[in-house]
Amino acid sequence: MSSDTNHAQADTNHAHTDTNHAQADTNHAHADTNHAQTDTNHAQADTNHAHADTNHAQVHTNHAHADTNHAQAHTNYAHADTNHAHADTNHAQVHTNHAQAHTNHAQADTNHAQKNENRLGTR
Repeated sequence: MSSDTNHAQADTNHAHTDTNHAQADTNHAHADTNHAQTDTNHAQADTNHAHADTNHAQVHTNHAHADTNHAQAHTNYAHADTNHAHADTNHAQVHTNHAQAHTNHAQADTNHAQKNENRLGTR
C-alpha cells in the first residue's frame, strides 16, 4: 500500500471517528432534551396538582361560607322570634295595665261607697 493510500485511509478513519463522536454528541443532546422534557412534564404535573388542591380548598371554603350563612339565617330567625315574643309580652302588659286600671277604679268606687255608708250610719 502506498504512502498516499495509507494517508487517505488514516484520514477516512479520522473522519469516521469524528462522525461517531458527533453522533455521540447528538445522542447526548437528545438525551439531555428528553431529560429536560421529563422535568418540564413533572413540573406541569406538580402545577396541575397544586391547582387541584387550590380548587379543592376553595370548595371547602365555599362550603364553610354556606354553612356560616345558614347559621346566620337561623340566628336572624331566632332574633326575630325573640323580638316577636317581646312584642307579645309588651302587648300582654298593656292589657294587664288596663285591667289593673279598671280594678283600681272599682276599688275607688267601693271605697267611696263605704265612706258614704259610714257617714250615713253615724247620723
